[in-house]
This record gives sequence, structure tokens and C-alpha cells, in this order.
Amino acid sequence: MSVPHPIPYQGSKRNLASSILALFPSDVGRVIEPFAGSAAVSLAAAYYKKAPRFLINDANCALMDLWYHIIHKPKIISARYRRLWEAQKGRERGYYDFVRERFNKAHKPHHLLYLLA
Repeated sequence: MSVPHPIPYQGSKRNLASSILALFPSDVGRVIEPFAGSAAVSLAAAYYKKAPRFLINDANCALMDLWYHIIHKPKIISARYRRLWEAQKGRERGYYDFVRERFNKAHKPHHLLYLLA
């Protein structure tokens, strides 16, 4: 089974994750992923139980805010995303532009998730 990923992200380390995990020592206490992006290495390490704790970081503040909500407030982010997704029906292209404009002004995590998905 492949590791589920909530964020489809260009340049993801998803295809490299298994090769990276093969280099892990057996006693990893924490995975630190400084250029997290889609957090492919951390997700794979968690999925395969390679470490008990994880620290992800990225220069993209909006992306880190999205990860914060996915990890700590999953019901809130999923409900907000669902509202955006359902509101687009029948006007997908124009709605995408509308959400992109709102994201560019406010950098809300649910807007970024919509734009990425």
C-alpha cells in the first residue's frame, strides 16, 4: 500500500522516500524535515513506524499553517475545504480564480489546500 498524502505537491520527495528511509538507523528518536513541502519523508517514516516523533519546517509559511491545521485541527480544515469544494460546482474555473485571489490576500490554509488539490 502506498503512503497517503493530503497535499499533492510538485517536487515532492514522495518517490524518494523509500530510498531515504532505507538509510535511517534503527533507533531514530525524531525525524526532522527542514524542507518539508508535502512532508513526504515524515509521512513515510510515520506510516512505516520509523520514528515516534516528527518536526517539519518549510520557508513557505502558508504551507506550514496548512500542516498545522491538518495535524492539530483536522475537522476544521476539512470542513472549510469541503465548503470551498462544494461551492465551486458548475463554475470551477472562475471559482478557482476567486479562491486564488482570496488566498493571495489572506493566506488562509483552507484556500491553499483547495488551490493545491
